[in-house]
Amino acid sequence: MIEWAQRLSANTLWVFAALVAILSIAETVAPWRQLRLSTPRRWFSHLGLYLIGLGLFRLAHLLPIAMASERQGATGLLSRPEIPWIVSFVATLLILDFVRYVNHRAQHAFGWLWRLHLVHHSDHDFDFTNDLRFHPLDTAMQVAAATVVVWFFAPPALAVVVDRLLAMIVGMIAHMNVELPSWLERPLRLVFITPQIHRIHHSIDDPDQGRNLGTVFVCWDRLFGTYLDTPLRGHSEVEFGVREVNAEESLRPGHLLLAPFRDYSGDRPR
Repeated sequence: MIEWAQRLSANTLWVFAALVAILSIAETVAPWRQLRLSTPRRWFSHLGLYLIGLGLFRLAHLLPIAMASERQGATGLLSRPEIPWIVSFVATLLILDFVRYVNHRAQHAFGWLWRLHLVHHSDHDFDFTNDLRFHPLDTAMQVAAATVVVWFFAPPALAVVVDRLLAMIVGMIAHMNVELPSWLERPLRLVFITPQIHRIHHSIDDPDQGRNLGTVFVCWDRLFGTYLDTPLRGHSEVEFGVREVNAEESLRPGHLLLAPFRDYSGDRPR
């Protein structure tokens, strides 16, 4: 299984490139909403944040830990011999996604964490590249949380790789500026975070921002009461961004990097 994990990890960049190509074409041919801000400026900023935050290297950061644990027979809650491999595999996907949910909920509950996460929400447009728009310190916290899980539970290395790929694929699709047909959207949202429900989370209205906090699986929102089916203004009228940052400022690299250190009046619990 370690060899499979290595092979899948080696193809991560190709999966990322294919996904970018497919979503770029889809958003150009059939956009849900016409974007108002400069696409080149937005994409340049988003990609820059992604690379600074070691976006593509997050997988490489976690995989060596998981592989070393598996090779050395490290004892963790998910590596015990009495636990079937498939159970450990599924549990890994659920635990890592639950940790992301908890982390995300904290980011919307505490002012100092919100200042980091505000960068992700401050874009007044919405397309698949928003999934790359995280402050490097925000990314570092996500990586640290996942690292603790991998170290403590010693999960299968293949499950760690699959989790990172799922988070990337579902995350980018959930942010895409394309409307899925209802016959596909409705069944998908029973399991996964979909574009229609994730747009609610990016609404400029405060009550909406604390909802639909999941990354891959929607079950956490349904279990813990943060699921919302319809935004305050309705799906067709929803506006994106945060009130603390205007549209022009949201395009500036200086804002993206210095936002956590500015005195925003938006240090408000959700």
